[in-house]
Order: sequence, then C-alpha cells, then structure tokens
Amino acid sequence: MVRKRRVFVVEDHPSTAEAVKRYLEVNGYRVEVASDVRSALRFARTKR
Repeated sequence: MVRKRRVFVVEDHPSTAEAVKRYLEVNGYRVEVASDVRSALRFARTKR
C-alpha cells in the first residue's frame, strides 16, 4: 500500500487555498489547510 504524502497549506484567501488543495489532491497528496497563523500553529502542535 502506497501512503500519500501530506501537505499543509496556510493561505488566507479561501479561493486560493481551495485551488491549491484541489491541485495537490489531484496529484496524489493528502492536504490540510489553515487560513491563518494561529490555526496553523494549533494544527501543527496536534499533529507532531
């Protein structure tokens, strides 16, 4: 079983974040998105 690589996108423009997420998913990545630095840091701390 091949594991998908994970990517963490931090982008404050929702349409840009969604476009990047879709592009990466189509290319085989698992994608998490945060819309600001606080959310990104909170997420990063829980996923170590």
